Amino acid sequence: MMSALRLALPIEARSKSSSRTKDRDELAEMIKEDAKPWLDLRGRFGTTWPRARASIALDLRVSSNRKQSPRIDKICKWLLDELGGPNSDAIVFKDDKQVKLLFAIKSVYGPPEKIEVAPDDPWAPGLRGMAELPEPKPTIHLVAQRLSLTLDGVRRARSLDPPWDPKKVHDSPFGPRDFETELDEDYLRELHPDFGGFQQEEWDRVTAKLAFTRQMGHIKALDHLSALAITELATDKHGLYEWLIPPMRSNPYAFDLGPIPEAAGDTERFKRRITELMTERVHAYPHLFPLRPIVGVTVLYFESGQGKDLDNLVRSLVPEVIRHFQPPDEDQFFWSADSKIAERLRTGQASPTNEIRFIEAVALTQRPPSVAPGTAFLLISDGWRQRSWWESALDYEEKYDPDY
Repeated sequence: MMSALRLALPIEARSKSSSRTKDRDELAEMIKEDAKPWLDLRGRFGTTWPRARASIALDLRVSSNRKQSPRIDKICKWLLDELGGPNSDAIVFKDDKQVKLLFAIKSVYGPPEKIEVAPDDPWAPGLRGMAELPEPKPTIHLVAQRLSLTLDGVRRARSLDPPWDPKKVHDSPFGPRDFETELDEDYLRELHPDFGGFQQEEWDRVTAKLAFTRQMGHIKALDHLSALAITELATDKHGLYEWLIPPMRSNPYAFDLGPIPEAAGDTERFKRRITELMTERVHAYPHLFPLRPIVGVTVLYFESGQGKDLDNLVRSLVPEVIRHFQPPDEDQFFWSADSKIAERLRTGQASPTNEIRFIEAVALTQRPPSVAPGTAFLLISDGWRQRSWWESALDYEEKYDPDY
């Protein structure tokens, strides 16, 4: 859409705490330069930026060269502070609370692997070409759009024939495995860990496989519910959220956090509630923790009158997810050839390096009667998902709508 603001910034992402004045000045100049074509349009094609009051949908995609790059929630905070504000330098919005849909994902790319090519190797030309691939450059991609136009696009995607269906979005390589899981469970019953040797190795392997598969099953089921909650913003006004809440609350990877504190004195009480919820969940479902798949974090916030900065809300929750659930920075596969991963799976240890792949936050204006104003739900999402649900729907509309 011409009305969307799109930026591509060739810069390594930072956090607010690690950013120096020089870095902030560099980022501000880079944003202004890249946004200039949109700002120069001065309202044509619906491109008035920054938006003074309109609600915004924001998608961020961060590519980094640094293994120790900041967490995606910290990068998001650093960047949003430079994109908006009440002063004349604002590019996208005047107030963070205008961002009603927020998705941010980080990918880390190291230097290309060194490939040694023997002179007589028949594949030498192609291998040498691979060996000479340039090192990926750090980049931040941003797409900002008015919420109303984003929801219009989702509505059209849902009305196409066939309609956009979140269950058919295959970012993840892990699909339903019910039949295979049943076979593994039957096989496990035939094994006994007391027999030792091969039987013990098989017991460990199948147990780890079932743990991974069960975790992915719960996460993908929850992803489908979150997709419905988010995309129904555009189409549903009667009853769907009330239907969604019970299955969401029953999923072990969903957390009803209750109303977000608005008074300063309520913050500590809210933190204690989060700690109690997560500790109780780990004790209730020991086979589902620590996490084995890579994951993202989705937050559904049922707005109260004052609203919330979504980036600050997510930033307060991500450290708790990492502390209690220890999400890995790479899938802890039961078939891994990595001896360290295999040993961790065998002994039930968590990955030593924890990471959240993406954050997704949504401010919901509609609220079912069973949910108090200002309530937030924290959901663990499939880390293989590479985009927001609304971007997926808009891509579908662009591809299949003949009137696009």
